[in-house]
Amino acid sequence: GDCARWWGLRPPSWPPGRWATMSEALLAALAAKRRAQEAPDAAVAGWEREMTRDPSAFNGDEYIYTTGTSPSHTITIRESFSELGTRVWDTSVYVARALEVEALAPRLGLPDPADGAGGGGVHVLEVGAGCGLLGMVLHKLRPEWRVTLTEMGRLVPHLEAAAATNRASSNLDVRELDWCSTDLAAAFPESFQLVIASDITVFPHDVPHVCNVLGHFLARGSSCLLGCATQRAAHAPFLEEARRRFGTVDVMDDLHHPEYASDRITMVRISA
Repeated sequence: GDCARWWGLRPPSWPPGRWATMSEALLAALAAKRRAQEAPDAAVAGWEREMTRDPSAFNGDEYIYTTGTSPSHTITIRESFSELGTRVWDTSVYVARALEVEALAPRLGLPDPADGAGGGGVHVLEVGAGCGLLGMVLHKLRPEWRVTLTEMGRLVPHLEAAAATNRASSNLDVRELDWCSTDLAAAFPESFQLVIASDITVFPHDVPHVCNVLGHFLARGSSCLLGCATQRAAHAPFLEEARRRFGTVDVMDDLHHPEYASDRITMVRISA
């Protein structure tokens, strides 16, 4: 505890439970870094900041994402290291790039941008948005869609700031979503055509809450696209529970961005 406070990782007011959760995440990050350092010089893609040997990969306080579409769009995010949800993780980049693949939309039951189909009635929800990269990419690519970014209460201000920097219209909004809420129906009575998320299966104790949240929206007609880092402790328990409760299929390889391949990140589509 004293060492952590010396490094500036824990304000004295943090409750023990929250510090334990952050400690787990930091240990996992250190383990991943050690694996990367001990691995052969095998190819680690430049976008995989969690795996790179470059000690400066997370030194900056600004993350810039530029789409590969024409026209291109730029998203700027101010990062910090005070919370897990205030930095851009590799899985979100992986899924964001997949969202740029035009063929993905119709496979998810959404209007195909290639055929000029209207999308004014499409409403997308990002769960556990963190910095909001996924939702903001969709906001830029499909400005006629309404996109709602959600996070737990203490992370909403950071998410609001990111949205304010990148908002192109009133179709992007931010709301609080508590995974442990017992009254999701009152907080989110509306339906969403698509629920998107990345790297929300980190801690095993969150698995029941994540499944309950997804179940609420799936029951209202949503489909879900979820990016998962396979090395996370909760990945296997989540898939087991999701397959028990929902329809869960792996997203086909041809729908992944060809320049962002990874053997440690996968995407699944979940339906009721």
